[in-house]
Amino acid sequence: MKKLPINISMVAAEAGVGVGTVSRVLNGSEQVSDATRERVLCTMARLDYRPLRSASSLSKGRTGAVGILVSGITRPSVIARLEGVIDVLNDAGLDAVVLNAQNRTQLDHHLTSLTDQRRVDGIIVISIGIADERVARIKELDIPLVLVDNDVPNLPRVVIDDVEGGKIATDHLLSLGHRRIGFIGDNSDIAIGTLSSENRYLGYLKALGVAGIEPDFELVVRGPHSSNAAVALGSVLLELGKDRPSAIFASSDTMAAGVIKALHQHGLDVPGECAVIGFDNIEISSILDLSTVRQPLLESGTKGASMMVALLNGEIFEPRRVELPLEVIPRGSSLGNQRKLSIVPLGEVRGHHGLHILQRGG
Repeated sequence: MKKLPINISMVAAEAGVGVGTVSRVLNGSEQVSDATRERVLCTMARLDYRPLRSASSLSKGRTGAVGILVSGITRPSVIARLEGVIDVLNDAGLDAVVLNAQNRTQLDHHLTSLTDQRRVDGIIVISIGIADERVARIKELDIPLVLVDNDVPNLPRVVIDDVEGGKIATDHLLSLGHRRIGFIGDNSDIAIGTLSSENRYLGYLKALGVAGIEPDFELVVRGPHSSNAAVALGSVLLELGKDRPSAIFASSDTMAAGVIKALHQHGLDVPGECAVIGFDNIEISSILDLSTVRQPLLESGTKGASMMVALLNGEIFEPRRVELPLEVIPRGSSLGNQRKLSIVPLGEVRGHHGLHILQRGG
């Protein structure tokens, strides 16, 4: 027989109290004794009762939802951050309202909708810059705001140092003896505040400067954020003939994948005739044996969402600025035969969701 869903009346009957008492416990009312509250909470846990968030939120004047603003929602790095955010919000009983903004007009529209219509209790912004007047409006409305991958003073935020990331990526190529190092990045979208690629370029220049190498701007090309665009951009560098780079730093793994395809199309060996390093350490990087700079994408999402949950609960937390570490992951695209292979047994592989067992067919 189909099991009936547990409702508030069943909880009340099982706990020996009225429905109103259960409702007051759900709403955090102080008009319930500690002993009664404990009995009701234990009954809920035993029955695995999950209240409708909309009902309890409305009674407290809250929506039970958090708005998440992103740009480039299909990008693997964005998806990884969103996974972390949504997991934490779900655990806290909060709904996620995800909005994608590809330009300033869309961003302004989404922010107006979220704030002026009070559609959400808080806002998390991922990899997008927000104008000062918008921040002031959000603060005026007393709506909690958390930034992920955007370093704005006086706001709760989770960040990485993209300049340092660009430097350590370039340093890796320099350490292998390369001196003509190309850079392939995204077009800077200053209007929407996505400047990670530009900051990684600054790190590239910094590394060259420390090494005493004068930058050759003929080796720097930019275009749309896509592997297909990177194929064309890589070809531009490879067609420089004897002046082509011996190594290329792409500002994302997505772009690096396109660079590797361009090298193969030109019949060039990777890394023998041209080494490649990317940025992010998304799943495709290990499949392509791509050297990269690892940033904790999932962790940045979970930490940002945890900040939001703390704010909504009225908690004070420190630090308000969390900077996550970066790490070069050297693989075959830069090391080639120098790479020290790590052997993973056939029996298991570890991923974001724990241990997965591998089995042969049959």
